[in-house]
Amino acid sequence: MGVVRVQLHDETDYEAFHEEMENRGFTRTIVGDSGKLYALPHATYFKPEPTTAGNLRQEAADAASAIGAKAPKMVIATSGHSSWSGLKVVAE
Repeated sequence: MGVVRVQLHDETDYEAFHEEMENRGFTRTIVGDSGKLYALPHATYFKPEPTTAGNLRQEAADAASAIGAKAPKMVIATSGHSSWSGLKVVAE
């Protein structure tokens, strides 16, 4: 499992990018240890399946390419357990 944050060059590419990331098994929400569902910040995605940070980064680049966008300006990927604060609860 892991989290990836992607910055694209063109703001108008995000709608198609969100859809492509969802098609690849990513969500824009994350479940906390309490079972609550949290919304992730804009252009941040969670993949629940086991993976590496390198694979997450590559999947984001591949998703951008699949929608015809330029390679992302920036990608930050982490794998393993996550911790956060300040996210909006969307379901309990």
